[in-house]
Amino acid sequence: MAFKLLGIGKGSEKETVGFFGQHMQETMKARKTFMELGAALISGNFKVVNEKNEMISNFERKADSIRRSIGTHLYEGAFMPLMRTFLFDFAESLDDVIDGMQDAAERIVYLKGKKLPKKVKDSYKKMFDEISKIVVMLDKVVKDLFAGKKGIREQIKKAKELEHNLDMLEKAVFDEVLFGKKTDPVTTWLICDIAHLLASVGDAVEESCDKIAVLRLMRQA
Repeated sequence: MAFKLLGIGKGSEKETVGFFGQHMQETMKARKTFMELGAALISGNFKVVNEKNEMISNFERKADSIRRSIGTHLYEGAFMPLMRTFLFDFAESLDDVIDGMQDAAERIVYLKGKKLPKKVKDSYKKMFDEISKIVVMLDKVVKDLFAGKKGIREQIKKAKELEHNLDMLEKAVFDEVLFGKKTDPVTTWLICDIAHLLASVGDAVEESCDKIAVLRLMRQA
């Protein structure tokens, strides 16, 4: 059974679902590029880091345009007020995911010329891996939500576990640079800020999943 937006008119519902799909497509493109940026960071290739940063910014701009289209469509179409509000908030939370990747990418550029402790590099690499997994999980949950498929609750549970992993890795970075005292103050701040921005991508996915859980209940009502 397909997801119903509780609006009036199947045409409006279908078009709105299409916008959400387009937004996730841009997010998935950004995810792939973000992973490539992460690999370049670990290897110290900042020429590639800069190139990937620009690409992610382009994906984010496209996603932001789609988010605005969702808002316009929701408020111009014949949707019930409660569902309209929830879908608009959902679109905003989805946009925070790609925004988080862009914010982290833009900050990583400033690591050029900075010496990263090996344990920080290892934690960063793991954080990129967890981000890749959690964004893929979000893509599946969004698709399954609008397709009316079952099993979303278990997928959301796994996404929350990945978010927790990111929080623990962020802490590991903080512990390494704040207790280890092997980096200068500016580099220490930069390393910690990037770890926080990487973890924020997981926070945005978790927020989106929380909204999906509510939308799922509304569909069943």
